[in-house]
Amino acid sequence: MDKTKIKAAMLALEEGALAYAREEYEAYVAGARLDRSEPIDDDQQAQANVARYMSDAFDDDIHDHLAKLASIDAIDFGPKQRVAPGALVEIADRLFVVAVATGRFQCDGRDLMGISPAAPIYSVVQGLRSGDSFVFNDREYSVGLVA
Repeated sequence: MDKTKIKAAMLALEEGALAYAREEYEAYVAGARLDRSEPIDDDQQAQANVARYMSDAFDDDIHDHLAKLASIDAIDFGPKQRVAPGALVEIADRLFVVAVATGRFQCDGRDLMGISPAAPIYSVVQGLRSGDSFVFNDREYSVGLVA
């Protein structure tokens, strides 16, 4: 598989998630604004406060997506001899890209999923070579490095 396309697909996935988070953030921020030219009752003030707190939560999502975009952009997706960031790893007939955690996505007609170096399984497979075996959750697997 072309890892340049995989990187582009991951960036597009995160850019889409970032755009959605920004839209939600803007919607909640708009709800937090009160028209000061009119009287404000307690209910309106409470709703504005809730909207402001929710917008803070969406702001965290925005920062998370920005961090993921920066991480993906910084990773070397070149060929790997061992499991490391930028590797395309096959485990139990599933393809994982070591970069950032993502949901399932498609590239070149194949299903892939991003895993973070902070994922529990990564600490087990880090540094393994293609064909090496490992045990995770009491099951034995083998690693396949693709490209």
